Amino acid sequence: MAPARHPDPVQTRPPTQGVPISDQAHRSAPHRQRIRDHLSTAVTAAPRWLATAVRRPGPERRYLVQAVKSAVAALVAWLIADRWLHLPQPFLAPYSAVFLVHWTVYRSVTNSVQQIAAVAAGVVLAAAAQHLLPDQLLALVVAVLVGTLLGRWRRFGDNGSWVALTAVLLLTWGTATQEVLLLDRLQETALGAAVGVAVNALVLPPVYLDHVRQSLQELADQVADLLRQAADAVGGHISEERVAALVHGSRRVDGLVRAADQALGWGWEGNRWNFRQGRPHQRSMTRYDHALATLRAAGPHLHEASIALGSLARGELPTVRPDPAWTAAYARLLTGLADAVEQLPSAARGDEHDLHDLLATSQERLTRLSRLRSQRPESATARSTLLLPARRLLDELRHSGVGAATAPDDDVGGDSRQAC
Repeated sequence: MAPARHPDPVQTRPPTQGVPISDQAHRSAPHRQRIRDHLSTAVTAAPRWLATAVRRPGPERRYLVQAVKSAVAALVAWLIADRWLHLPQPFLAPYSAVFLVHWTVYRSVTNSVQQIAAVAAGVVLAAAAQHLLPDQLLALVVAVLVGTLLGRWRRFGDNGSWVALTAVLLLTWGTATQEVLLLDRLQETALGAAVGVAVNALVLPPVYLDHVRQSLQELADQVADLLRQAADAVGGHISEERVAALVHGSRRVDGLVRAADQALGWGWEGNRWNFRQGRPHQRSMTRYDHALATLRAAGPHLHEASIALGSLARGELPTVRPDPAWTAAYARLLTGLADAVEQLPSAARGDEHDLHDLLATSQERLTRLSRLRSQRPESATARSTLLLPARRLLDELRHSGVGAATAPDDDVGGDSRQAC
């Protein structure tokens, strides 16, 4: 009887679940192609990103400048700590320095104070745990527990984790009982903090005026575009589709307002303790604040106008549509308001003459429109409903506080329902 043959382990292969090797290779080809495409995109995108950062101001340049400053701060902190002062753990100095090259000088200063205080608390905690608890493992557990809870104190801000981290480093290195080394930890951290703050404050300290201008201009362009869409709808055929687009666009204004508000917050914070910012920049920020307040107030008036147009398109108003001459004049008023809104950021930058002229023209159009006699007296309710948000928006623009660009207080003929 012939002996049973055992399969050769070298020749034995795991089952491929009925899929031929050629089919598997064919199926993996698109995956490999996608990987190559992603790598090719990354390789070509990096030079474009760098060229954009060098060519014009914007977020790319801000990121590049902060990255270079972080590298410089780390290098300077290491050289001072290692080559000059010969500290025993010099890596803590560049470690702290990199963390403190923040997006604003104000944040660098406040975070440096918080970081030094947190490290000092961690040093005291480690020393106390080592002296009061006989077992090192128990001291480590208690120090981490107490340090984590203590780090939650709001006065430490985002640097609260340094309390427990410093205690862990000191206890695991066995230096918690050596007063000289404890002081070295504080010295290294303070050195890194000082270098990080100095580099961020003295080497191209970050400013955000360009970001503020861009955000305000995007918001103003959106509001102006909606006003022109409303003018087109009034001057032509008021359809529910057009009205729905207006309502959707007016809701998008809220998101742009939040983005501009965030940009202004960065602008004001970047202005604090920044030697590149003087009184002219502070005045500019104040004018940008007024411009944002005006554009924020324009949102509800746009929404109100959209609802009024929608009610008119669906025949929900207990009145008829105004005659073509009146609607044409109303469309011109909305177009003039759109032009004025578009010029608001420029006026905040100091170019006030165009805004002044546009507001004066819009005021004259509103006055004439309010006194215009309609051929359809029964359309008084519709005319009043349409005029109210336009009047309120013009009042917001005239009292925006952006420079001296305000139109005179002309008499608009009293209540529009009676004057039309």
